[in-house]
Amino acid sequence: AVADSYDAMASNRSYRNALPQSVVRSEIEKGKGTQFDPDIADVMLRLIDKDTEYKMRQHDEDKKNILIVDKSEAGCSRLKSAFECEPQYNVFSVQAKDEVANFLDCCKIDLIMLDENISEKPIRELLNEFKKLCDIPILLVINKKSHTNDKLGNLKVNDYITKPFSNSMLLEIVHSALF
Repeated sequence: AVADSYDAMASNRSYRNALPQSVVRSEIEKGKGTQFDPDIADVMLRLIDKDTEYKMRQHDEDKKNILIVDKSEAGCSRLKSAFECEPQYNVFSVQAKDEVANFLDCCKIDLIMLDENISEKPIRELLNEFKKLCDIPILLVINKKSHTNDKLGNLKVNDYITKPFSNSMLLEIVHSALF
């Protein structure tokens, strides 16, 4: 609970930037013995006191770059809209699988969100092509539960999401794939 609270306060959120270290320390001190185990809170307070430059907080360079690969502009827009209030992500999109290699040459990408309909090729073949291009986690976006969990596991994707989906579900899956 202490570490989770620290992370929440020391990270950028959609509604505010990371809080100043003095505020974070004060909140942990206030919660000691009630909200937080006092021994664990003391450990966190000592870590905060040693971190005089506030290096444990989230930094802008901690942002993760996500590449959406979807042949429809509407599909790209729908996926991008889920990240509008998420300052920890930079989101880019391409509408052709042939554009991916060029994009990867010029930008560091942390996660690829790949729509299964980007190509007429079978999904296994398409994923093999992507894995030859890069060693980046892939989140597969599928249209329906046409794939069983066993089939998806055999594809060796990091995770998948089925359309339609909620933004909160998508963000949770993306976060778990990246962190």
